[in-house]
Amino acid sequence: MGKKYTHLSLDDRIRIEKSLDNGEKLCEIGRLLGKDPSSISKEIKRHRIEKAARWNFSSNNCSHKRTCNQRSFCHWASTCRRKNCVGCCRCKDQCEKFIPESCQKLEKGTLVCNGCHKKSQCRMKKYYYRAVSAQKSYFATLKTTREGINIAEAELAEVNRLISPLIKTNGQSIAHIFSSHQDQIPFSSRTLYSYIDQGLLPVKNIDLIRKVRYKPRKKHKRPQLNKERLEGRRHDDFLRHIEQNPDYSVVEMDTVEGRKGGKVILTFHFRKTKCLLAFLLKRKTQECVKAIFDNLEAKMGTKKFKQLFQVVLTDNGSEFSNPSLLEKGIKGKRTAVFYCNPYASYQKGALEKNHEFIRRIIPKGRSMDSLSQELILKMVNNINSVARDSLNGQTPFKMASLLIDRRIISLLELQEVEADKVMLKPALLK
Repeated sequence: MGKKYTHLSLDDRIRIEKSLDNGEKLCEIGRLLGKDPSSISKEIKRHRIEKAARWNFSSNNCSHKRTCNQRSFCHWASTCRRKNCVGCCRCKDQCEKFIPESCQKLEKGTLVCNGCHKKSQCRMKKYYYRAVSAQKSYFATLKTTREGINIAEAELAEVNRLISPLIKTNGQSIAHIFSSHQDQIPFSSRTLYSYIDQGLLPVKNIDLIRKVRYKPRKKHKRPQLNKERLEGRRHDDFLRHIEQNPDYSVVEMDTVEGRKGGKVILTFHFRKTKCLLAFLLKRKTQECVKAIFDNLEAKMGTKKFKQLFQVVLTDNGSEFSNPSLLEKGIKGKRTAVFYCNPYASYQKGALEKNHEFIRRIIPKGRSMDSLSQELILKMVNNINSVARDSLNGQTPFKMASLLIDRRIISLLELQEVEADKVMLKPALLK
């Protein structure tokens, strides 16, 4: 019994041919193969072979031959002894009313002449179904439909004019482009990735943010935190804390380095909104990180700071090695600090994703000494204006506008950048 919704195999086609030779009906063949009779009908019509009608001078295959009274039609009329033209077949090439006679069984019924017992005497046009020929035709059609691309050259050129400047000049991601121009692109984002991979557009894989992968990072031994300070602050403790307080605001924290010994960027990632904050530090030390915490608390007030930074998750870096220094604020405890497991950056993977955007603008190894906080803020606003698939095409800035007090957004100087003006290239900071 054949399976529904699957292509016919050669064995299925051989069964069809044998059944037609035996004069079986389409409904009987359908039951044999477990297919709908309409599927069998389409298969036969699609792959049947035509055989021309047999002609000779003693027969006429016109459908009007029983009622036609035409005489002296051709230029042989003066020498022709026939009473009318019905007994001759020359009219098929000259008479405008000539219509070939056809068999009704080819329009309704089995659609072919395989099992017809009159086919040897029949002089009408015939059709036959042959399994091997049908299988070859099927493979040829299958190959043809999968060749080339399903878009006109003019349409592809129009798409290229739209997306190439946004990717190559502004460094935008395909997800961000689709969130702003989905109505102007006549295919999906996966198809666009495929076209770029095939070299059909000037944009290459190297121009895409996520397409080209980096080499695995070398593992370095990191300074271990004091075990006493880790008590109650490990990742398992963090998971239990969040399970007990599911509505708490979770902030992931880390630093991005330039050249060794120079300035670094302290980053915060808000899990609910995917919004990024970044601050330039003169040195990668506990004191500089604490200064940022103190400045934020003083700027927005202790109450708002506690609401925004209820839980902080970070790694085992030396600049975060004293949690009590960060937790204690102007008016007592202001936040709760927890740590990821060693070599488990995936536990704050969303922040690592935002770091990839930063590395598009500030490549690894480039000095940050010439940068200012104003330029870092400009970079943050561009990153927060990138549409994300994980936010259903929305930007982190829009999500933050819904969930965070607008006065806080204003104090942090966060602004949305117009979609087509978002830039994720080093030229942004020049």
